[in-house]
Amino acid sequence: MINKSNIDSHANTKGRPLGIAFSKNTNSLIVADAERKAILRVSLGNGSITQLCTSFEDMELNGPSDLDINENDEVIFTDPLRNPYPNPCISPVYKLVKNDIELFISDLAFPSGITISSENVFISETRANRLVVLENHLSDEPPEPKMFRRFAEPGNPDGITVDDNSLDSLDDLVNKLDDSSKSGKFFKWLLEFPCTRNDSPFRVSPSDEYVSKLAEQNNLALIRENFRINNNDPLSIARKAIYELVVNGQDDISLQQSSQLELESAKSLDENNAEILYYLAIAS
Repeated sequence: MINKSNIDSHANTKGRPLGIAFSKNTNSLIVADAERKAILRVSLGNGSITQLCTSFEDMELNGPSDLDINENDEVIFTDPLRNPYPNPCISPVYKLVKNDIELFISDLAFPSGITISSENVFISETRANRLVVLENHLSDEPPEPKMFRRFAEPGNPDGITVDDNSLDSLDDLVNKLDDSSKSGKFFKWLLEFPCTRNDSPFRVSPSDEYVSKLAEQNNLALIRENFRINNNDPLSIARKAIYELVVNGQDDISLQQSSQLELESAKSLDENNAEILYYLAIAS
């Protein structure tokens, strides 16, 4: 516990506490402890520790990594397997409702960090090198993960949090800026989340020679850059799709599906292009 400049020990779980969240209903801290393979409750009053869960359907937890608490005071926590690479560590995410544990979602590649924003749950899927979002998780329908953001290699996203209030106030201030001013363009671009410097309105337009050389490259990062510049060109679409599939798609079903769709889209734009047809044959 940090009090001004002093750091005091409030409680010792005698394990390896990783994720932590504050429960308003119980005025306590809920902790994901990887070494104890348990979810714990730590009293803010006297620091006493209560073990909330250690297993699911008579199977010991792998080692909880992170957690958050939704508006119904339900604890959602990640529980990744910890096997060495190249094992994808396909693992579950659980939900703790009062003292009952239930499966929230299965089959994520090393789910690690987690945060809740309104009705959406964001999870860092570390070994898939991406963030996924589960929308409307409070509904009765089973949540389905959707890719929110993929990271460039080596990536491996872990901790994650969301600050809704600051974005709301920032949005109000930015909307008052003049659209034609550099500051207005810059801050409005920043609010278009997620964004990268590739989207910057201040980036200089590439020369014809640069574009021509870029189209000849076989490096995924450069192929992505070529697609950024020529995102309506069927061959650029197809080359990006097939390289993403070959490099990152081996264990990623959603990427396999999206690459197939992009290749079909490229073919519809240029049905007789031999290179596109070749890429489609590889992907099939």
